[in-house]
Amino acid sequence: MMIRSFLPVGQGAFYSESFYVNEAKVNVIYDCGSLTEESIVESKIREVFHEDETIHAVFISHFDKDHINGLPFLFKYCNVKNLFIPLITTKELIMLKLKNLIQEDRLVVKFLSNPRSFFSEDKHTDLYSIRPHSEDNTGESNYWDASIIQSGSDVSDIIFKDYSPNSENPIWEYIPFNFKREDKILKFEDALIHEFPTMASLSEVFEWKVFLDSLLNQYEEYKDKLISAFKKVGGTFNTNSMVLFSGKRDTSIRQSVYQFNCPFHGWYYCMGCYRRYGSCHDSYVNGCLFMGDYDASGSLRWNELSSAYKDYWNYIGCIQIPHHGSFHNYNTEFSHIKSCKVISAGKKNSYNHPHPGVIKDLILKKNQVFIVTEERESEIDLVCDY
Repeated sequence: MMIRSFLPVGQGAFYSESFYVNEAKVNVIYDCGSLTEESIVESKIREVFHEDETIHAVFISHFDKDHINGLPFLFKYCNVKNLFIPLITTKELIMLKLKNLIQEDRLVVKFLSNPRSFFSEDKHTDLYSIRPHSEDNTGESNYWDASIIQSGSDVSDIIFKDYSPNSENPIWEYIPFNFKREDKILKFEDALIHEFPTMASLSEVFEWKVFLDSLLNQYEEYKDKLISAFKKVGGTFNTNSMVLFSGKRDTSIRQSVYQFNCPFHGWYYCMGCYRRYGSCHDSYVNGCLFMGDYDASGSLRWNELSSAYKDYWNYIGCIQIPHHGSFHNYNTEFSHIKSCKVISAGKKNSYNHPHPGVIKDLILKKNQVFIVTEERESEIDLVCDY
């Protein structure tokens, strides 16, 4: 049996999967953070896991506060065996540091400087970086001294290594793809050239790194110009986003959606037929696509996503709609995929997520949509019995 949970942490992302393999429990997490309130994540960690419980894998989609600020407590409270993060270039690393310095987000800067600074000293964690889904890996740097894995690889052999010796028939599949946002990087470079015209002649990666290093070292002096440069990029600035498929390529294995529907009694309802503790005939295939904040808008980005997971679409019965239901990251193609849709968003977030146009498009095309907020009863659980 596997239970997949979309946990109520408000404006953030915290998703878990738990398996029972030969009476042993295996735990996997995708993202761990919240802008609504950091203590909400800590409370959920305590609620879902007992102290020193083993977390066999944590996947981080990208380096925004609302996706990682629960990690320090998670590493302290639990025993995390493996951490998977997107591999980025040195240039992208400095850009992200500059962005988070502007946002006064020292926690993210600390993580970017050294992810291992979050690790517990008395517990062992292995670090893996997922290479960008691109043929050109120029400028790739392993400054974190992590094990590098190619996008599209099945990493289940790492997660289940103590439970499933047969890699040809894994218990479950985990397929991460790290998508790079070259357009954001180029826009920021152009904006920097505009703000610092004397640097207009710089074009090589190494020279850009020297320039960015100087901005980082003299951040306070250049702060106003850097803020102006980021505003010219527009929208959110993420150089990478790691998407994850979790599932088994077997259409006979189904998942049903459950929700704590009663805040007083905690009754556990099947959302397909609303029977108390009952199972639902309107189930979905077992897989899930965790999207993080991936920008799926436009045909080019949709085709990139579609091509990467071309062997998995028939097994995806649940999709986490990207970026908390933002219209700018949405693609109407999501509505044509037979699957339940889950959106994580705070009830009173300042970004007006999820966008009404996203909700309307999904509902008009007869999709089952769940919005997970900070309210306990909004939690969604999907149960696969296999």
